[in-house]
Amino acid sequence: MNVSDLLDSLCQQNGYTFQPNLLGGLTESNPYYAGSVFAQIAAICLSHRLEFQPVGKIIHVWPAGKTRDAVMPKISAENGLIGYPIHNANGLTFQTQYSPLLAFGRSVSLDTSLPGASGLYLLTGVEHFLSSWVQGETGTVSVTQ
Repeated sequence: MNVSDLLDSLCQQNGYTFQPNLLGGLTESNPYYAGSVFAQIAAICLSHRLEFQPVGKIIHVWPAGKTRDAVMPKISAENGLIGYPIHNANGLTFQTQYSPLLAFGRSVSLDTSLPGASGLYLLTGVEHFLSSWVQGETGTVSVTQ
């Protein structure tokens, strides 16, 4: 059975929309997964080295180590970057103004004056901090690559 069809079926049966990206011809023979819909999706994704993220009623699925879609925000001092990125064991951490475009599995183009830090990064951790519900006010986002 095609893995995309299997995931789509699970999503549809439970009121979700399946959003695949680059799943290709992955197949599964005699699939059986127990548990809740999310436990089954997680097990299927783990078996096939896939990432998944629920966003509202949409389940995004893509190959591990790849981007979940073609959206690539540009982050710079002119586009909301706060301070300088910080190097860590896995890459970089940076803060920027809130943007719903910043999400786990997406790539960003980072432009900074910090030597060696500019480039393309796959987001592996994103935390949104919204401090106000006032229109026009923005929160911040802490991003880890």
